Amino acid sequence: MLELGPTEFRFHELMVHSCCDAHFDVVALVGTKFVSATGSIDLGPEIKLLCTTNAHQMTSKIINDLINGDVVLVKGSRKIGMEFSIMTKEYKD
Repeated sequence: MLELGPTEFRFHELMVHSCCDAHFDVVALVGTKFVSATGSIDLGPEIKLLCTTNAHQMTSKIINDLINGDVVLVKGSRKIGMEFSIMTKEYKD
């Protein structure tokens, strides 16, 4: 979303709202812009929020919270290396 320029922060907020509206059990956000965007949004007590500033920290948090049968959707920027972090953990185990 970096290419969106001045409207980028608003789109980060909209994505967090979309996650809330979808009633995900866990919302995991990586990056300072997502962390900032959650400050103005009430996620409610039923949604577990995980926030980190980098992909490697998030990989550890997600792996620690998973149970057998969980499904994880990863949407991340290549700039922060999310796909590398997840793939690295997958192949290590």
